[in-house]
Amino acid sequence: MKTGKPPCLPVSRDILWRILLALASFRIPRPVTERVVFPDCSGAPSYYVCPRCGITLEREFAAFCDRCGQRLGWRGCREAKIIVGRAARRCLLSNTQEEYSDGCMHRRNRHLVDNSSVCVCYLNKDGGETDYTVGYARLKGLEAINLADGSSPALAVTRKNTL
Repeated sequence: MKTGKPPCLPVSRDILWRILLALASFRIPRPVTERVVFPDCSGAPSYYVCPRCGITLEREFAAFCDRCGQRLGWRGCREAKIIVGRAARRCLLSNTQEEYSDGCMHRRNRHLVDNSSVCVCYLNKDGGETDYTVGYARLKGLEAINLADGSSPALAVTRKNTL
C-alpha cells in the first residue's frame, strides 16, 4: 500500500477564496430587516422575511432559515421595514383577480369549487361564506367532507395513525 500526500487539484487562490466566502456567507448572520403584513387576513398576521431567499419565516427568532439555511441576525428586527402582502393576496384569489376588492373571496371560492373534484371543509355553524361555499359545492355534485363533524374517513385515518 502506497502512502503519501493525496493528489491535489490545481485551483487558484482566487477561486478557492470565492468558494470559501460563499460557503461561509451562510454562517455569517444577515440581519432580518423586512416583515410582511397581511392586513386582509383575520388578525392581520405578519411574518419576518429571510434576507437571503426572501421567503417568510415560519418561526420568529429561529437561528437559521428553514429554506436556504442562512444564519439570521435578529438584532434590530423590531425596526424591520413593513411590507404589505399584496403578492400573497393575489395567491389567495384566483388567477383572474388582480386586487382585493368586495366580493373577491366569494369569486375565489366559486373558482376553487368549479375547479375541484371534492370539497374538504371545516363547517361548524350555519350561515356565512363557508356554509355558502359548501352548499355551492354540493349543488355542483361534489362530495363535501366536513372535518368539524369528526366522522369523515380522512379524519378517522389521521386519528388512527396518531394513536
